[in-house]
Amino acid sequence: MTLEQAIEFIGDDELVEIALENIRIRHKSQLEHDSKKPVRAASA
Repeated sequence: MTLEQAIEFIGDDELVEIALENIRIRHKSQLEHDSKKPVRAASA
């Protein structure tokens, strides 16, 4: 899928995520859920 195809395909509740080798379509609510995951404390 190209960037142009992804932009044409997405819905109002989705975003296009671009990485070095991938183009992904993700739901906005999924991104909000991912950001709420607890961060592990670094053990020393």
